Amino acid sequence: MEISESSCRSGPSNPRRSANQPRSTADDDAESAMLRGNDITAPISEEQASQIKRLLEATSSDVDKFCGVFRCSTVDQMQAQYFDKAFKALNSKASK
Repeated sequence: MEISESSCRSGPSNPRRSANQPRSTADDDAESAMLRGNDITAPISEEQASQIKRLLEATSSDVDKFCGVFRCSTVDQMQAQYFDKAFKALNSKASK
């Protein structure tokens, strides 16, 4: 494989990012998701809400505390971006 001169350039690969900025941030992930057409602020689906509610009940979890952690007033209003993390955390708690 040949290495071209353009692949050896120094400096930041993102022209909007200066050398002193971190490579990625949470905003980068949100921006990437929006560019892919995913609305990360959309609420979870009814099926996802049902899964979370079943796990909350099975683990005797405090729903108000759960909603505080995942920044929602009710499970039905939880943002889709938090579903995987919440689901994994509750499954982990259920397996103990």
